[in-house]
Amino acid sequence: MNKMNLINRKGADCHQTTGNPILDLFVKQNVNLNKTILQDEQKFVELCNQLEVAFHHNPELYCKCLLLHRNIKNGNGYKFLFYMGMIVLRYINFGIYKEMLVQSIEHGYFKDILRLLKIVNLSRMNNNFILPKHLAYNSLKKGSKGKKMRSYLTNKMPIILDNVDELKHYNVDFEIQLYADLMTQSLKNVLNKSSNVNPFLFKYISRENGEFNVESELIWNYVEFLFRANTQ
Repeated sequence: MNKMNLINRKGADCHQTTGNPILDLFVKQNVNLNKTILQDEQKFVELCNQLEVAFHHNPELYCKCLLLHRNIKNGNGYKFLFYMGMIVLRYINFGIYKEMLVQSIEHGYFKDILRLLKIVNLSRMNNNFILPKHLAYNSLKKGSKGKKMRSYLTNKMPIILDNVDELKHYNVDFEIQLYADLMTQSLKNVLNKSSNVNPFLFKYISRENGEFNVESELIWNYVEFLFRANTQ
């Protein structure tokens, strides 16, 4: 029997794989992967390896499939595989990742930037965590924000800034730069009485105790830095 073939429960021939590693991944879009894989480290690693193989098989098709999965025009988009595919892409080809993240804004949500930033900061991909002094102190506090800050700082050596101007000496995560650039331009449009402002850009970072409260403060801090740099 061909290694691609299996016998199904009725004894008929079936296929274990399409023969294309990209199709093997994306035909599973209706499978609830996040519940099964996130609870099994081995399956999680296997998925990451499958994504890497799929990218190297055909980078262009891989990227098109990711964007198609996250397209919200005809639904909510398929988030889990998109996030996993983007994180793997960030690791193996950061240049393409940046291009993809900019393009994905047109297909998905602004919160995708926040979600990816959160995953990066909670992972080992970002060992240097740049924090304004007031935000670093939150790790000593009780409540939701203090708990989140402590989880972020696990196995990380934070860089504590005395003031926002010190950001000019560091390379800030691309996700922060992208979101802050969009917000800065929107705020400038408000000041110039332009109607070219997307309120959803502010929706996900407006809740002080929301899911992205740490990411929000990092972004607002960079927005302040950009405004100061433009006025000096």
